[in-house]
Formats: sequence, structure tokens, C-alpha cells
Amino acid sequence: MRRYDEEARTVLDIYNEAWSENWGHVPMTENEFQHLARALKQIVDPELVFILEDDGYPIGFSLLLPNLNQALRHARDGRLFPFGLIKILLAAKLGAIYETRMPLMGIRKKYHGRGLDALLVLETIQRGKRRGYEACEMSWVLDTNKVLLNALEHLGGVVDKEYALFEKPL
Repeated sequence: MRRYDEEARTVLDIYNEAWSENWGHVPMTENEFQHLARALKQIVDPELVFILEDDGYPIGFSLLLPNLNQALRHARDGRLFPFGLIKILLAAKLGAIYETRMPLMGIRKKYHGRGLDALLVLETIQRGKRRGYEACEMSWVLDTNKVLLNALEHLGGVVDKEYALFEKPL
């Protein structure tokens, strides 16, 4: 966490390269990513952020976050005050959060096809279990990413939700 801003810039660099050929990808600017990184700093568990290196050169990353929705649902009316915030904090403290989400993951193009994505997912599963999490939702795995989809299936992953994007010129 002492090097949080530096590590965030590393993640941004890998992310923009890794996602550059994905349909609809627009590179994030440093300002956009800094804003996101500042917001995530409140909830990120440094034990669940991985940066892969090849001889000291960063080549991949994954970020695992607690699923805060599990605590948020305890404020049933959606209000934080007067008691909603207390309910949310108590729920989080008492173990209501038992799932995680992996919103970001990427491997530099030069290192694709080497199973490094599966390595990140496997380490995420193992470390997440040790931290008390029972499940992980993988976000934004494109249906064209057959390598990662196969790896996830072999690791016991199941498809829970699918989203579709359509394009039509106006």
C-alpha cells in the first residue's frame, strides 16, 4: 500500500495494452484511472491484488474486491442515515461479505497463450479461500476469450450471467 499510486500506474499500463484489441475498448487515461484507483483504495485488500513479473518487468495483474453488495443489502430502504450505515458496517464486520468480484485482469500481449491468466485465477481462488471468501464473480470475460473460458471451466467455474452488447449506427 506504500507504493499504491506507482502500482496503479503499472496496472493501467498493462490494462491498456492487454485490452487494446477487445471489442469496444477505449484506453483509460491516467486521470480516469487515478480517480478509479482512489475510490478502490478504500476497499482493496492488498493480499488479493497480484502483479506478475518476468525478471522484474510487470507482465500481468489481477484485482479481487470484496462484493460490497452483500453488505449494502442490509440497508433495505437504501438510506444511509440514521441507521443504514451502521447496518452496512456491522454486516461487513460480522462476515456478511463472503463473495468477491474480479473486475480487472490483464496480461501483456507478448505473454498471451502461456497460461498466466489461469495462474492468476488459481492464486486468486487459493488466496481468497484463505481470506474467508467462498466465491468469486469474474467480470467481463469476453465470449471470444476461449483460453480463459476453458481455464475457468477446468477450475470449476460456472456461467452465472451473460451480457450482450449490440451496435447499430444512428
